Amino acid sequence: MNMLMIRAYYGINIHSDSQGELGSTVYNGNVNPDLVFIMAATIADQAENVNVDIIDGIAQETFADDMLDELAQQGKEYDYIFLKASAPMVRLDIELAVRLKEIFPNARLCFAGHIAKLLKIWLSSNIRQIDEIIDIPLDFYLYKMLNNTDVVDINKFPCPDYGLFPVQSYVEQDCLRLALQASRGCNMGCRYCPYSAFYNNTILFYDVEKVIEDIKVMKEMNPEVLLFRDQFFTADKERVKYLCKRMIEEKLDIHWTCETRLEFLDEELMDLMIQAGMTMICFGVESGDDAILESYNRNKADYDAIASKVKFLERRGVLTLAFYIIGFPKDTWESAEMTLNLALKIGSTIAQFSPYEPCVTDTEKELEPDDFYMYRNTMINHENYSLDSDEITYLVDAFSTIYNFLHGELGNNYHNEAKRKKEHLEMIENLMSYGNNMEAVCQAAKNYMRK
Repeated sequence: MNMLMIRAYYGINIHSDSQGELGSTVYNGNVNPDLVFIMAATIADQAENVNVDIIDGIAQETFADDMLDELAQQGKEYDYIFLKASAPMVRLDIELAVRLKEIFPNARLCFAGHIAKLLKIWLSSNIRQIDEIIDIPLDFYLYKMLNNTDVVDINKFPCPDYGLFPVQSYVEQDCLRLALQASRGCNMGCRYCPYSAFYNNTILFYDVEKVIEDIKVMKEMNPEVLLFRDQFFTADKERVKYLCKRMIEEKLDIHWTCETRLEFLDEELMDLMIQAGMTMICFGVESGDDAILESYNRNKADYDAIASKVKFLERRGVLTLAFYIIGFPKDTWESAEMTLNLALKIGSTIAQFSPYEPCVTDTEKELEPDDFYMYRNTMINHENYSLDSDEITYLVDAFSTIYNFLHGELGNNYHNEAKRKKEHLEMIENLMSYGNNMEAVCQAAKNYMRK
């Protein structure tokens, strides 16, 4: 069986397993490992009687039009083609699927990613070239398909094989960062987050001993940092304690980061995580207005306790990154100011202010590609907003500047964030005029990058 797996590149960098696997545009130049795509490729590569070709266009910086030309010239036939799509680029991904079917009419063309699930009804009715729309994570699908089973056992997944990918692309500021997981999914049910919807509001846990073995294998590639891409790393605190104790016992000596809910941690657990090698922790706070959060099923947190835990972590040399959302439909100038004041009170090493990015997770509603903005991490939403998009953009930029000024990070923020964001937005402005014309978009992106 011959397979082709593709993550496409059109000149815009996409972190395609973020935002609940809808994907998000990245303007800072860093290439993030798409762990779901990497795991799916690993499962296919290690299966018997399967020959798989992998094109990670983003990591390889191979434009989609050049990829098509090369595939047409090589004359190879495939039984299956898997295209992992993202929400910001979905219209171009659909055009790419059509073009792939022209080159490989006998291949079973499969369209994957969370965006495929959301657009399943529309795609089924409108894009005849797509043979199958995959509405579960791609690695889950391939495991079930290649093992002829209806049950996904993540503990039988192999360790992610980064040897199949251009690992040098994952170097950020001279630091190799590789991703792995100790669990999948989230059960918190916050309505602004699509992760719960894609994993049916459940969490699947890997056996601790499998996680330990995966770390040992990945250490052979000498990463400076391992990124635990769990959506809720400490959902089971006793299990995390055991994992950390095993990491210490095995003397793994690896730096790692995770994302979790900081308010649920105590000093004993945090101390154990630090001993096991944690050097950075990321956590969501989201808004300073509790009424807004409650309307999205987000429970109220003890912010004094969070601030105290941030101080505890930073005294131990751990970087802290807090996430905040600006521009919820009910956000006002006053509630936005509450969010800034809360961020200053909590005082994390880094505060990331992002615009509210609405996404419908109810798959029974018939969505269309035109419901999603091109190149942006959001839907074209028809809710009534108290703040318009220009006001939200102003607040995000202003809050970032204020926070970085107070934390002595103005220069670093300008060079690594603001300057690159400006260039990114200029490029998007240039590409917008070419619509869904994939070749024109790719050529325009190449011309822009040459400048």
